[in-house]
Amino acid sequence: MLEAPVVLKCPAFSDTDFVFLADFPNLEGLDISGAKSISAGGLLRLSAFPKLTVLNLAGCETITDREIGAVSQLPALQDLDLSLCHAVSDLGVAELTKCRQLRRLILNWCYGVTNQSLQSLSAVDSLEELSLWSCEKITDPGIAFLRALRLEALDLPEFSGITDLSLGVISRITTLRRLRISSLKNLTADGLEQLEELASLQHLVLDHLTLSDRVLDCLDRIRSLRTLEINSCRGLSAHRISDFLDNHPAVTFVRGASKALEKS
Repeated sequence: MLEAPVVLKCPAFSDTDFVFLADFPNLEGLDISGAKSISAGGLLRLSAFPKLTVLNLAGCETITDREIGAVSQLPALQDLDLSLCHAVSDLGVAELTKCRQLRRLILNWCYGVTNQSLQSLSAVDSLEELSLWSCEKITDPGIAFLRALRLEALDLPEFSGITDLSLGVISRITTLRRLRISSLKNLTADGLEQLEELASLQHLVLDHLTLSDRVLDCLDRIRSLRTLEINSCRGLSAHRISDFLDNHPAVTFVRGASKALEKS
């Protein structure tokens, strides 16, 4: 098993601090999340670190598509977190297609990301994990592009307009092992039943959805399932949850603090 790269965490980082990274010639990971003054020029200095595989830029407010262009010059990059980089758009995501080893990409709360970004990412064959929390502009045609990837983990965009059509696409990503579905008002219990096709699924999170006991009937048929988390969902009966857990002792059931179930 490969060892996880050592990540250097640098709070309150700025462009002037890049020069000090020369003391770490074998740098494998860098976390400068929350940095307030990072530019493309500073990020281009990271090309001097050929072993850099992990980069966390979450909450770096000055990151734009121009800075993502600099990030795309990192030849070994595998893991990139752009959460809360609100100025990143489809143009920046398109730059990431140059990262041919990219395995994990976090785009949470990147409000400029649309279906076009997913079309671009469909060309990144190495991509295994994708998180899209609150990327509200993504719709069914965008999710359709994910068919080209062998994703293992996917967080669907909350509050977006995606429908059961997207669940049909996702149900055919047979490599998927972890899936999070939250706050998608256009999904139905009928659509969620399509998840039974995910024969490799191990971890499923259902959050703020309207469900039915039929959803658990379909999950009965996913023998690989190991963790089921249900938060603030309506439509499930307590006795059906109990039956499900009795039938699947290997499944860890996690229930949110708020009321998640309604008795039928």
